[in-house]
Parts: sequence; C-alpha cells; structure tokens
Amino acid sequence: MLQAEQDSPFSHRSFVSVPPSFDIAPFPERVVDPQTLKRVLHAIRERRALHMEYQSMNRPEPIWRWISPHAIGSDGFRWHIRAYCYENNKFIDFVFGRILAIGESKDSEVDPSEDSAWNNWIELTIGPNPSLAGGPRRVIELDYGMVGGLTKLIVREALSSYLKKRLGLIANIASSEAAHEDKQAGQQHIVLIREERVSARS
Repeated sequence: MLQAEQDSPFSHRSFVSVPPSFDIAPFPERVVDPQTLKRVLHAIRERRALHMEYQSMNRPEPIWRWISPHAIGSDGFRWHIRAYCYENNKFIDFVFGRILAIGESKDSEVDPSEDSAWNNWIELTIGPNPSLAGGPRRVIELDYGMVGGLTKLIVREALSSYLKKRLGLIANIASSEAAHEDKQAGQQHIVLIREERVSARS
C-alpha cells in the first residue's frame, strides 16, 4: 500500500479536488505466508540460519536445505529472500511462495557483507529503440522522462536481471543488427544502451 501510494502518479496529493475515475490492471497475487515471513524476519534480525523445505524450479521434488537469510527483495511482482545457500555454497534468491516448510534454526556465521551482488549497485542507461524516429521517438523520450534521449536507473546488481527482464531490455541494440531484427521497435520501445557498476546509490 505504501509503495503504491508513493509510486502512483495519481496519488490524491496530485489533485486539487477529486481525482478522476481510474483503475489498475490486476496481476495474480503472489502469496507470502505470514508465519514464514515472521520466521525469516526473525532470522535476519537475529543472524540465524534456517532449515527449510524448498521447491526449486530446477528440481522435480522439494529438498530440505540450510540458508542464512540477510535481506528481502522484490522484482515488482513477487517477494523473495536473499540468502546464503549451503546447498549451492553461494548467495541466491528464494521465492517466498516456494517455501513449503521451515524447521529448526541455528546461529549463522555468514557475513552479509560478502554478498557482493546485493551490496554492489549497477547503473543502467536506457534510450529509445534506435529505429524509432520523429514523433514516436520524441514521445518515448517524454514518456520515460529521458534527458538528452537517455534515462539512468540505479539498481542493486542482484536485482538488475529482474529489472531488465521486466522492461524487456535488449543489451547494446544500437550496435547489434541481429538483436534489432529479433525485436522490432513497435514491440520494444526502449533498449539498454549501457550498463556499469557504480560505487553507491545516489
């Protein structure tokens, strides 16, 4: 609710009087079990590792695994846990809705600062599809608030792939005819011009 109120251009603060009739296209609700959320938040706060039963999309059956959660994130549609996975020996994301059960917990010795993908920031520079010209190009620049034909988005490295997927961004389309042929300008209005690591979120 708070995010919707903050992000919406049609917040009540935008109008002098009564806002117009409006609606939002629905998406299927991605369920987060309250008890699971409670256990995860407690583990993050107390630096605890959790033993959980998780159904990965890469396995036919769920398995029990130990994780050390340290943050939660969203790709805009679903919430997930950012955690160190002892099964894979690395930091990865776990979707809340795929956690089937949480068992015992124990002290965690994992240092969240070692999760470089979570702690590093990426600057994505986007622009209009280079095949757009004239009025269509100008309106895309206006629609995305571009300055000099560019918009820059700063995102955690761990979340950058979700953002690029959600926006349908094509890397370096300006220099790739093959990529351009795969998606015409009428289907993909914006493209990824540049991607680089930045020291911190500005």
